[in-house]
Amino acid sequence: MGRMRALAALPFLITLAHGADADHDSRHLTAGEQRTFFPLVCQTPIRHQKDSTCAAVSGYPGAVPDASFNLSLTAVLYGAVTRQGTDEAYVTYAADFEPHANNFGGGILFARKAGTWRLVRWYPGGEMDRCLALPGQGPLRFLCLDDYMGQGEADSSVWLRSVPVETPTGILKAQDDREASDPDYQCAAAGKSVLLAIDGLKRSKAPGVFAESAVRYAKAQDAAAACRKHNFAHVRETAGVVRYELRRGRVVAVTPEKFAAADY
Repeated sequence: MGRMRALAALPFLITLAHGADADHDSRHLTAGEQRTFFPLVCQTPIRHQKDSTCAAVSGYPGAVPDASFNLSLTAVLYGAVTRQGTDEAYVTYAADFEPHANNFGGGILFARKAGTWRLVRWYPGGEMDRCLALPGQGPLRFLCLDDYMGQGEADSSVWLRSVPVETPTGILKAQDDREASDPDYQCAAAGKSVLLAIDGLKRSKAPGVFAESAVRYAKAQDAAAACRKHNFAHVRETAGVVRYELRRGRVVAVTPEKFAAADY
């Protein structure tokens, strides 16, 4: 009887652990969080709505314009971000003084002591607005979804990130050149399936699976058929799901096909 009670309680314990990890995932800031964090970085707010105009910032590591600029706090995650036992928040921001190379934004680390938050450091280019926390007590690691578009190429990718922001580990990369000036550029991946888009990142309830993404891709035979006609721009799409598993601390993407490597 005791063993049966223990087994019956196991799914509940797993659910609790899953929920505890999800508490560290990134999400939009509440109005109260905006009122807490925004004054710690903006010295002279001109207005504070969805997009906030600021005249001066605190602690930024580089030059900022003399004139007013837009600064928005877009997402927040909490936990022992840099080391175990800390009470920290990492806030993603968007700012028009950031260069395009940084995707016009980054992240800001805050620490709380005795109930009071203080600014620790800015990380230009360190956006972490669509991230899921991996299990652990700290320093936390995060699985994050990024996307980028330029000159008709749409890239979407999943990375393993941590703070301090260093070189992330690429987990999965999609590349879509169908709107580019040379859509047949991807025909160089002849004989392989082409991952075109990663459409999301969410936690999974499947046994042994940490997270999953809906994806779109061109099967090898469909890519080959389109390339023979010099018509990759209209290649047939297939929908699928990629599942991310944790294997001895490593994140492994389990894909429906073996995809050609992206060139970024």
